This record gives sequence, C-alpha cells and structure tokens, in this order.
Amino acid sequence: MENIKSRLKKILSPKTLQRIRSVIYYPVSIFSLEYDRFLFSNQPKFHKKALIKAKEKIKRGEKLKVAFFALYPSVWKYDELFQIMLSSPFYDPVIIICPVVNKGIEHMLKTMNECIEFFNKKNYPFIVSYNEKEKKYLNVKKEIHPDLIFYVNPYRGLIDDRYFITQFSNVLTCYVPYAFFPVEGYWVFDQILQNLCWLIFAETRFHIEAAKKYQKRKAENMVYTGYPGCDQLLFNEQPKNNVWKDTGKSYLKKIIWAPHHIDVQGFIDTAAVFNKIIYKYQDKIQIAFKPHPLLEVKLKDYWDEDRFEAYYQFWQNLPNGQYENGDYIDLFLGSDALIHNSGSFLTEYFCTGKPCFSLHKEDDLKELSNFGSKIINLHYRISIDEIEKYIDDVILNNNDYMKEERLAFINEYIMPPNNKTATENIYDTLNVLITGGN
Repeated sequence: MENIKSRLKKILSPKTLQRIRSVIYYPVSIFSLEYDRFLFSNQPKFHKKALIKAKEKIKRGEKLKVAFFALYPSVWKYDELFQIMLSSPFYDPVIIICPVVNKGIEHMLKTMNECIEFFNKKNYPFIVSYNEKEKKYLNVKKEIHPDLIFYVNPYRGLIDDRYFITQFSNVLTCYVPYAFFPVEGYWVFDQILQNLCWLIFAETRFHIEAAKKYQKRKAENMVYTGYPGCDQLLFNEQPKNNVWKDTGKSYLKKIIWAPHHIDVQGFIDTAAVFNKIIYKYQDKIQIAFKPHPLLEVKLKDYWDEDRFEAYYQFWQNLPNGQYENGDYIDLFLGSDALIHNSGSFLTEYFCTGKPCFSLHKEDDLKELSNFGSKIINLHYRISIDEIEKYIDDVILNNNDYMKEERLAFINEYIMPPNNKTATENIYDTLNVLITGGN
C-alpha cells in the first residue's frame, strides 16, 4: 500500500490529484486519503487566495455569494445572520437544502421536505440540491459559485460527499456548531471539516481552550463570538410567534419534554410516565413532545409503523399536548420548564434561565467538559420516578431554588462578548476580514 501511495505522489501533481478528487464523489480510499492530507497541509494557503479574491470582488462593488448548507430545521442556527446578510450591501445569501443521505431515501426525502416547508414559511431564498424527479444533484460549484459557505454539521457522510468541505478548498468556509456542546473530545473538535474550515465561531472561551487540546490546528481557526443559536434566548424575553397550542387555559404551565435518541428503551419507559401525567395534570400543565429527529428512525426498530404513527399522533391530538419537530426558539421562549436527556438542549435551554430537569444517566455524561459539568450541576437531576414530584414542587409550586445560580452563570460565562449578540460578532468578524470593517 505504501509503495502505491508513493508512486501516486510521484505520478500525480497536487493539481491533478485535486482535479481527480473533485469528480470522484465517493473516492477510492487511496485518493481520499492522499487528497485529505494534501488539503490539510495546503488549506491555509487556499484560504489566503480566496480571501484576496473576495476582497477584490468587494472593491469592484460586487456582492459575495454566500451559500448556507441546510440539513434539518432543528439545527438551523443562522437565522439572524441570514437576515442581516439579506439586507447587506456586501453579501448575496442563499440557502442550499442538502439531502441527508446516511439514513436511507425515505428519511432523506422527509428531511428535505421539512426544510422546504420551514424556509418557505420564512420566505427565504433557497435551492433544493437534489431533484427528486430526475434523481440529479445540483453542481454548487458551477451553478452557484459561492465565495463563502456556512456549514451546519461537521460529520462526513451525513450529506452527499459532493457538498462536503473537501470539494470547496478554494472557498472561504465557515462553521457554527449545530449544538452548544457541553462535552469535549476528538469527535467534538477534530473532524476533518473543523480542521479545513476557514473560520469556526466558538460558543465560549471554554470551547476554544478545549479545542486546543483536541484539534490538529489547535484552534487557530476559531473565533470567540458567542453562540448565535442562543441569541434570541438570551436577548428576547418574548417569542415572535405563539407556537403553543391554544387550550383556552392561559394559566397552564408549559413544559417541554425532549427525549434524545441515544436510549430508546429509556424513552419508552419515560413515555409511560408522561402518558399518565398528561391526563392527571390536564388542568394544570400542557406538554410539548419535542423528540430528537433521529428518535423516529431508531424507534421504528422497536415499534411497528402503526404503533409509531399512533403515538406521535396521540401527542398531536391531545387537548393539552402537542408534537414539535422544527424550530424551537419560540417554543423555548414560551415555555416554563424543560425535561430532557438531550445533549444540545443541556446548554441551549439553560440560556433561557428557566428550570431544567435532567433525565441523563451517568453514562450519558462521561464526556462532559468542565463547562458542561457546571451546566449539569445547575440542572435538577431526577429519575423517571421523580418527574411528577418535581413538576409539582418546582413548576406548579414555584419552588425554583436554583434560579439565581443559573442566572449568575449565564451572565458570567455564556453572554457573548463585546456587548453584542453572537450574530453581530460573527458579522463584524467577517466584515473586518473581508470588507475592511465597513
């Protein structure tokens, strides 16, 4: 194998290797390995050239084409940034809906349609990268010519490889983590995308310090801006839209139940408890069932199609319940509490300052960072059997004795720097580097 690789290096110039890689979307492992190594050592040079081109384009009075690659509505963290760019004299943004290809064609089409509906409601310009009728993929390089690309997920294999970062070495690529990570490890900070990105916008200083331990580039491409996915939670007290079901009983306490996909049997056991609580407290609470998008896929290995459909429909039809599968900012802002075992919500909902109840098992928390440990210690750690007790005590009787500690932690560690939102910090960073701060 080493002899073959050595011969390839002698026979193929870097430019030829790059051309081969650009047309082979599911490449032979030798080409993939060699091309990734080539990119890793040369990517900073490519970005310098791309930055020069972007600056020249701005000087000519042209706008930069910005592509936002979207996968799921629930991991769309660029809403405020996209809106700012729509009205900016420097940028021409468009959303590219990329199919999620690692869970089969049914899941791929479902998530695509969910994104279409989501962005249609927002009246945002978007392009669907996969033509279902013709079974063809959009060639983003030739048809969009992006100057900047924003990614929403770092994992290779999740989207079609022709949209992965290795295909855009001559483009300024950016990344905001799809979740406000309370954990650390190589899988969190050292994916190929994170090492090849031009800029990664970091949630806190904790995250930059953690990345220095794990990322090959030692966080040299990271900028501390705060987390844009939490801007509305930190700076807006009221939701833009009332997404909670109108029960005719405004006094009901609104609770979100957000089960993760990692423990399906745990979800089934918890579901039995919530099935009783939703009826017992129907004159006191309403609950939004907000499962992780992948729970649906995994649950079908436990339940047949009829049982699965009936359960999700059960929540949708309840007079004091609802099923949620999209954007959750307004849901969070209009709620009173969260009960969950989610990883991303561990920090994101925490930003509301409202009471959080953790159903996480100890194995779920093994990779918690120092930052994540501080967050989980400000949650109410409860078992399935204690759900009803804590609803009654903390939520209904307003005995939220950890509130002041949560608010103090948010102010000290989570609020974005520069007395600005994270989105404003990201936009300012781009302008300083590209437009000279105009």
